[in-house]
Amino acid sequence: MKPTLTILALFLSIHLVQAQTNVYQPYPLGDASWTVHRQISSASSWETKTWSGDTIINGETYIRVFDDPNMIGVRQDIPNEKVYYIDDQGVESDASFDQGAQIGDTVLMSLAFKKLNMFSEGVGIGDDLAVIQSIDSMLIGPLYHKTFSFTVITGGIFFDGKYICGVSCTEAITSISSAFDLVCYYVEGQQFLGDPFNPECTAHVGELPKGYISIYPNPSDGFFFIEYDKSASLLEIHLLDLTGKRIGDFNKNNVETGFDISNLSSGTYLVELVFENGSARSTLIKR
Repeated sequence: MKPTLTILALFLSIHLVQAQTNVYQPYPLGDASWTVHRQISSASSWETKTWSGDTIINGETYIRVFDDPNMIGVRQDIPNEKVYYIDDQGVESDASFDQGAQIGDTVLMSLAFKKLNMFSEGVGIGDDLAVIQSIDSMLIGPLYHKTFSFTVITGGIFFDGKYICGVSCTEAITSISSAFDLVCYYVEGQQFLGDPFNPECTAHVGELPKGYISIYPNPSDGFFFIEYDKSASLLEIHLLDLTGKRIGDFNKNNVETGFDISNLSSGTYLVELVFENGSARSTLIKR
């Protein structure tokens, strides 16, 4: 009987992991930053992109993007597994990736996707087609993220790369050089990828734009604190689910003493701070 139970437990654990890896993971919904090292022929450079807080543009809510010449905001349609960015001219572009792609499939790798996930102008100057070479998963924090390894077959530059869903592309190698590598990835001030002793990583820790909010400890076992730009007048604090539905409230007078979420079910939530001149959101993970 015991061998049968052991086999059954192993079977269930394998399928549980597979189910976790097949769940769509959105990009960070709060403070985050990425730093890449770009190498084109003999030219080497570092780029950092940061986003924090929300802004309303054309009636839609976007995460504010800083330090990126291509975009000023990112909007996610999580139920439909879509992501968009908007530029400083108010033009929105679809930067989504086919999450249902299988090994051997040819998928569209749009210029918008490359700008969001490869920074600068990406690799190439237009849309490309890519063949999926392998599919895996990576545990980042408490969540599994699906990863796609691909080869671009159009655009005049053949290159291999890897994309982590909800994070970015982590590498792209062309026929002439290493186009770029993701060397630092932070969410809510916590580093998930990269060498913590790399000066290009540590240089951006905590350097979030004015108006940010930060939650710690995060993930939380039952109690958390909020830091925010005290120059803004705080009106209300809301708890939202990942669709943006308001499911609870916190007393703003408890900012200094902290907030108890011991009765909250484990999962990922949004904490929204409402100010006189707008609002800002950050993710909260309850263990």
